[in-house]
Amino acid sequence: MQTRIILIRHGETRANRQKRYIGVTESKLTSYGRYQAKCLKKRIAKDAIDRIFVSSSRRALDFSRIIFGSRQKKILAGLREMNFGIFEGLTYSEALKKYPLLYNKWLKNPQRFNIPEAESFIDFRMRILNLLKEIVSSNTGKTIAIVTHGGPIMLILKRVLKLKNSPEIMPTLGSVTIIEFNKLKPKILILNDTSHYK
Repeated sequence: MQTRIILIRHGETRANRQKRYIGVTESKLTSYGRYQAKCLKKRIAKDAIDRIFVSSSRRALDFSRIIFGSRQKKILAGLREMNFGIFEGLTYSEALKKYPLLYNKWLKNPQRFNIPEAESFIDFRMRILNLLKEIVSSNTGKTIAIVTHGGPIMLILKRVLKLKNSPEIMPTLGSVTIIEFNKLKPKILILNDTSHYK
């Protein structure tokens, strides 16, 4: 039986607009981020969704509440974004100015360079992919919505597309990606779609 996963990246936050690293740092949705959620709510209304999983980060929770209202949601800390350690809360330019050597090393090889005080990329990947496997295996034949962040969705896409050493595939804020899992292999039905709020 096929299991359909609807991956939803939360909408724009203040930190996103300012181009800040906010893995574990909280940031409120902007008015545009709330608009994205309202548009997505209309689109999602057409889908028969069996279960909803949401990252425990405030931005994902707020986004999911606009989309799904009072529907029951399972909140999972395991769906949170990567902890960026000493880069948390900094803009890209601030990180470069404050930690030029470390920041450049990380940009050149984010999968192998561990940011001080951060979650390692390997641990982050294992956390997300193990949780995905658990969600898919325990919801056979169902349609599941997952409201999470850019990093987790990127990791899932790289696994599904078998792009181990490829450049990062970062989904757009407020986007929808739909993947169908079966015994043979996963199939991407919709990739990084934002047509609902254009």
